[in-house]
Amino acid sequence: MNGLQAQTVGANAQVLGVFLGAAALLLVLAAMNAAALLLARSLDRSKEFGVRMALGAGRVRVMRLIICETGILAVAGGTLGVLMAYAGVEAFLRFAPSSMPRLQAIVLDARVLTMTAAASIAAGIAVGLLPALGLTRGGPWQPLQVGAHSFAEPTSRLRSVLVAGQMTMAIVLLTGAGLLFNSFVRMRAVDPGIDADRLVTLTMPYKDAAIGRLPLPQAWDSVLDELRAVPGVQSAAGTTAVPFQTPFFSLRAQLPGDPPDTWRTGIGGYAITPGYLETMGTHLLRGRNLDRLDGPGKEPVALVNESFVRTQLDGIDPIGMVVRVTENDERVRIVGVVEDVIQQRAEEGFRPAMYVPYTQTSGNTFVVAVVRTTLPADAMLDDLRAVSARLIPGRQPDVRIMRDRMASTLTAPRFRAMLIGAFAVAATMLAAVGLYAAMAHFVERRRRELGIRMALGANRADVVRMVLGRGLRLSMSGLAVGAVAALLLSRTLRAFLYGVDAHDPATFMMVAVVLVLVSLAASMLPARRATGADPIIVLKTD
Repeated sequence: MNGLQAQTVGANAQVLGVFLGAAALLLVLAAMNAAALLLARSLDRSKEFGVRMALGAGRVRVMRLIICETGILAVAGGTLGVLMAYAGVEAFLRFAPSSMPRLQAIVLDARVLTMTAAASIAAGIAVGLLPALGLTRGGPWQPLQVGAHSFAEPTSRLRSVLVAGQMTMAIVLLTGAGLLFNSFVRMRAVDPGIDADRLVTLTMPYKDAAIGRLPLPQAWDSVLDELRAVPGVQSAAGTTAVPFQTPFFSLRAQLPGDPPDTWRTGIGGYAITPGYLETMGTHLLRGRNLDRLDGPGKEPVALVNESFVRTQLDGIDPIGMVVRVTENDERVRIVGVVEDVIQQRAEEGFRPAMYVPYTQTSGNTFVVAVVRTTLPADAMLDDLRAVSARLIPGRQPDVRIMRDRMASTLTAPRFRAMLIGAFAVAATMLAAVGLYAAMAHFVERRRRELGIRMALGANRADVVRMVLGRGLRLSMSGLAVGAVAALLLSRTLRAFLYGVDAHDPATFMMVAVVLVLVSLAASMLPARRATGADPIIVLKTD
């Protein structure tokens, strides 16, 4: 069972869980938003329901009426949601990384539509129960008592809780989106350790066709000579794997002073040809480079990167150090240190690596040629493919621009940031609508009070401050709870973050400022409306 799960889900289980959690939060927020709006609408109809109950309609009948009305809204909303889902699924498949499992199985079939209908109806019933229970809890005389507050206040408090809850959900989703976006920006800005401009990679199995009839060194040399002869090629070199690709082999190393049975693992191994570092634009920091004199029968040598020196040697200068790299007592002398280069993905950071001469290795099954051009890389692809096809008849070598290879490793981080960001934007809009509706309803029900205040000398600024203050109090209570929830839930994103702490203060502060500004904007229009009416007319009409 675990094997099947690993094959179908693999390493994407955690990110799929994050998406599911974000969708669940957005669903709860939408339900809370609908409940708050229906509470306000039902409160305005409280006298109507009181008359119905006074004329003999039982509590169950009134509750059934309210739930049926919300059920109709739920069905209409669910239908609209299904139509939007078609566009959403198409966008999901367009931007989803190819590593996402079973993308071809993501369709809106009968099972999905059935679950959507069930969820919409269940949400409609759950949302309708809140106003139904609140409005039918007391006797029919309560809503008929003009000016009575005993009935309205519990419902108003519940609506305030729902508005604050929406802000809580919004800050959680906005914080997650902010962390992922910040991480993605840092990944794009990281120095990969190579100069990717005008760099092309060609993956060619050396055992095929004419190349396969040559020993390994001659096979590599023949390939590189053909590539260097192409007009527009500045230099060419070979390696067993390029950056942003899984290292072809992993080394086990034993350093001087290590116990005989202790092996250091996790070291990426690369066999390279002379000129590889220059072609890639990777700098040699100290020591010497590998050259053609490091051939068979000579002392085995190697280059290591900065991460190897930092993590394996605690910063000790490794030049001249002899390292055992296999259980067969094969030993190599470190002759140089090169700068760190991204091995697979930027979010994994730099890892220890060792580079050995291609003439002192055996058993490698393919060669990746790297070509630096004097012309734009995309203008050289056809010529390089033609050369590759001539070298390996009947096979289509993988010819790719290095920048495209690098960009493909950022597909998953960009997708995560985009998807959670879309959830966060939707959550913020829903929370803003909920707050606006609550404040508009507050102003409408307090028209008489506001008219009296203005008639007694309160100016427009006082009324605006009163309405904005209430809106901010609702928002701040939700922000306080949401900040705590975001601190707890952001830990689930640690595996997807690069260069950003899950409790990054700048991100939390930015999210709080955004939501405060959104709250002010949502409360400003009702506040201005409260000051637009003539207090004499308000008192006469009320």
